[in-house]
Amino acid sequence: MFINVKLKEANQTVVEIDLLDHNSEVPSLVNKKSEIINYKLLDGKYFAYYTDGFCILRCNYEVAQKCTDIIFIKGDYIHISLLASGSFRVLRKGCNEYLDIKTGTIQFAHFDEHDVEMEMSAVDEKLHYTRIFLSKMFYLELLKNENWTKNDFFYNEVKNHRHVDFGVVKTSMNYRIVELLNQIAENAYEGSLGNYYLLSKLKELFLMTHIFRSETITLPNAMKSDELEKLEAVKVYLEKHYDQTPTIKQLSRIVLLNEFKLKNGFKELYNCTIHSYITELRMNNARKMLLEEISVNEVSLLLGYKSVSHFIASFRKYFGVTPKQIVLTDLLNDGKTKAICFFTSFFYNILETGINQFFASIG
Repeated sequence: MFINVKLKEANQTVVEIDLLDHNSEVPSLVNKKSEIINYKLLDGKYFAYYTDGFCILRCNYEVAQKCTDIIFIKGDYIHISLLASGSFRVLRKGCNEYLDIKTGTIQFAHFDEHDVEMEMSAVDEKLHYTRIFLSKMFYLELLKNENWTKNDFFYNEVKNHRHVDFGVVKTSMNYRIVELLNQIAENAYEGSLGNYYLLSKLKELFLMTHIFRSETITLPNAMKSDELEKLEAVKVYLEKHYDQTPTIKQLSRIVLLNEFKLKNGFKELYNCTIHSYITELRMNNARKMLLEEISVNEVSLLLGYKSVSHFIASFRKYFGVTPKQIVLTDLLNDGKTKAICFFTSFFYNILETGINQFFASIG
């Protein structure tokens, strides 16, 4: 699988790699690089992490003027795409018009070659875009023993050598998917352990998206399809802006849906209120940041709380413990796991020594 990514206007190659199609326990190539882009049209960071059969690319840009990513990929491969925010549209080789990429949707495709221009437009919000490429061989080998794939449309299309275009297999962005993408990109392990971690997280990503796609949404009575689209847009907006606590009135204006339909439709569709969904997003992110040893004060500030005491009270109400207590609880749980591993290893060594001595005595 050959991948080449270039910034057209800057005539700058960001990624050029030739990867093996198969994965091994200890891959022959593992590389991570984070490149600062400081060009008059772009300001931000381009991140790449790749190994045999796999590559993840992430760009976080401030876009001053329209500019273009040129992407060329050779080899039968799987393409996973998530535009979290910003504006991107695609022009394929041989086509005459651009296709807009919808924000907040993770999409899956299967191609044998990819030669596209992706145009970035200047908008108010930053551009956050994640792409994962897997060779077809890697993908099929990864999931071959997973029973759920028997009922997965995308897996069976790939297995039966049928290509799948963007827009056919997709699901809305949510906290769980974003977290998995972050865990894949931030894999801190090396060697065989790092490879096992990557494989397990990729399996989890495919399983979770399969589950989300399998959950059929039954429209509540009298809800129209355009209302459903607007409610889905609200959910995506909250995923990106939960730290800003938008009001119902603000959300209503953003998606052009009256407040009554917004409040009641969201609760009917997702079985929770908008307020409780924002709280869930905030608390999950708070827990993650605290376990990364970010201070309580800073977490409170990052999540948009007016005071630390308000954040602590909300956290305790949601989890039943204070922010400091949940960090301690995690450490204790980790300690228990380590203790179990230690004693298991200790008694195994005793048992193994005893067996060896027994056979030595009768030899």
